[in-house]
Amino acid sequence: MIIDMKVGDVNGDMIPDRVYLTGNKDQNSFYRDFMLVIDDGKTGYRYTIPLSPDYNYSAAPWIFLGDFTGNRVEDIFISFPLAGARAVYYMVSFLNNQAVFLTAPDKFPFDYDTLSKTLGFDVIYKDFYKVDITSKTLNQTITLDVSNRKEAYEGVIYNKDGTLIKPYKGFVLYSPYLYPIKIDRSVPYKLTAMDDIAGMSHADQLGSLVYYWRYSSSQQTWLLDPEIAQVLIQ
Repeated sequence: MIIDMKVGDVNGDMIPDRVYLTGNKDQNSFYRDFMLVIDDGKTGYRYTIPLSPDYNYSAAPWIFLGDFTGNRVEDIFISFPLAGARAVYYMVSFLNNQAVFLTAPDKFPFDYDTLSKTLGFDVIYKDFYKVDITSKTLNQTITLDVSNRKEAYEGVIYNKDGTLIKPYKGFVLYSPYLYPIKIDRSVPYKLTAMDDIAGMSHADQLGSLVYYWRYSSSQQTWLLDPEIAQVLIQ
């Protein structure tokens, strides 16, 4: 069955094509067995692109067409939200009717979990209810005030006087939410990424790291642009 459909020039011949995401729905209303299908607007020929069978389960998958590479031809972004595990993503270029995966969850190193980990963020608790979010890769430190969690942290992380009982580190959940974003009409789309920051446990959410990925055609990889991160506080 057709799950989602978009219309746009994805092969570069300046004639709109039809792009479908197809799959089967199980008895629990989840979709499986995904295929990317493209109907060439000029010739009517149908192309079928299989996606990884290891990532074939989602309640609400969707596709988006936009130029991410800068060649003025629309690329195909596919999102598969997964229960309890964020989502997995594909980016497919179909220039000249040739499918090239710009990212995929099973195609190292172009999966975003791997890319996020290269930023090397540490979550380091400091005295007096401060937490430093630090990346040596970006040469950047963002300090959060967590004094609103004093009741939960006292006796576990902090003494009553606000000093640390012992050195303590939180962690970043490297499994980002990704959304297409157009920052300037004259440049290609980017992907906004959000990675959650956790303290004592996954449930102790401190906020989210926010940054932007841009695809570099010359290097055939995704680059941080700008090379900074922001924190969205919970």
